[in-house]
Amino acid sequence: MTKHISIRNTLSARICLLLIAVFLLAPLGAYSESPREVLYFYINYCESCTPEEDFREYFRSLTGSSLSDFSYRSYNTAKSEGKKAYEEAIETYNIENPSLPLVIVDQKAYAGASSMETELAQYALTWHETTDSTVIYLYVPACESCKRVKDVLASLPERVQVKRGNTEFTSNVVIMEYDISRDPSIADTLFQSYSVPDEKRITPSVFINGRYLSGADDIEKNLPSMISLGWAAGGVSLPEISEETEHAALSVIETIGAGLAAGVNTCALSMIIMFVTVIMELKKNAGLVAFTFLFSKFICYLLIGFAFLSLLQSFNPTWLKPLAKIMLTAIGAVLIFMNLLDAYHARKENYGQIHNQLPSFLRKRLHGAIRSLSDKKFLIPAVIVLGFIVALGEFLCAGQLYLIKLLKEVEAGEGGSAVTLIVYCLAFIAPSGALCVLAVRGSSSMRMSQFLAAHIDKAKLITSAVMLIMILSAWLM
Repeated sequence: MTKHISIRNTLSARICLLLIAVFLLAPLGAYSESPREVLYFYINYCESCTPEEDFREYFRSLTGSSLSDFSYRSYNTAKSEGKKAYEEAIETYNIENPSLPLVIVDQKAYAGASSMETELAQYALTWHETTDSTVIYLYVPACESCKRVKDVLASLPERVQVKRGNTEFTSNVVIMEYDISRDPSIADTLFQSYSVPDEKRITPSVFINGRYLSGADDIEKNLPSMISLGWAAGGVSLPEISEETEHAALSVIETIGAGLAAGVNTCALSMIIMFVTVIMELKKNAGLVAFTFLFSKFICYLLIGFAFLSLLQSFNPTWLKPLAKIMLTAIGAVLIFMNLLDAYHARKENYGQIHNQLPSFLRKRLHGAIRSLSDKKFLIPAVIVLGFIVALGEFLCAGQLYLIKLLKEVEAGEGGSAVTLIVYCLAFIAPSGALCVLAVRGSSSMRMSQFLAAHIDKAKLITSAVMLIMILSAWLM
């Protein structure tokens, strides 16, 4: 008796679990998104004609969507089976004035070409989140073919007029560029969703609404006409892109560290101390003059950075990326050795043996230009010009880390280069800015000079450490 009760209890428990599972999973089935249904009815007696295939292109031209995204069935009413399905559809969807060809989308009937080209084309605009002509461009740095595609993208119009049936609208051309060397997952997702063959999974590649082009030749030949014909209108369903926030944070910290290390270089600080002796005599305009001088140096350094990057990236050959890494290592190793040697001489107070600095003749000329500042009638314009001159002079010795950072940007790719340069230049100006603030508030320039002389060795060691970190990160990240 107990055994029968146990069996019954076990059976009841299993039935309850089954019912609970059905209850929980039923909503998932109800809410799962199924593809739209498209029914196409036509009449055809021609043996060599293929109206089903012709309708696929016609449907795309009217809606901007591919029938492969729909549950599609076609019926030839010249055959008994097709005629029966046509009569059932007329009755099911209450079609008052049926005519062929007939297409039913989302249980709404469009009878005749006129209805399709007007009503269906208009209704299809609601299927997409946007009417923009979106182009997704995948590339890798230092790719000669990618540079050709960049020229093609630059030649595309800002907007195009798109005509679908009797519906016409303006579509903005939106280009989204992705360096897939930094995040290959977006390439994998797009290649899979567009069913791109293995041999065509290359860069450069572009993706538009339902279509892709692979390789520079294919893109140069077809992309402009596809955009002008409106084939890209409707946007692209972009896959989720993993944000490399940790890598970006490390890059910013590295950039700030490099800028600060370069900013405490003896060349830069000796110039600012000489400048401080001048602005301390300007009681009323000292703050404005100091800001103008530092801002001019910031702009000059920023222009130098953009000029170097443009020069290096304008060629964009395949050998540039590995060459930049080798140059970064070679130059960095030499400069690390020189800075360590200078730190040793500074520790021994053999300041005449410090070699990694401006030549004495150039240093004297810049000092003379700063001293003559107070005699200028047009103070602010003179300070602006002086800021540029001093920045160009300082770049010969304080620009070593800057050059390494530029080479690292070329090695890593051009994404985010503008932000990187701005962050670096701000960090580079920061130590000089701190000294100017102290000077304006009344600190002695003599005290600043003594502080600088006492810490030259530390500045050299910091610079060497930052250089080493940048070289290692170029090879390891």
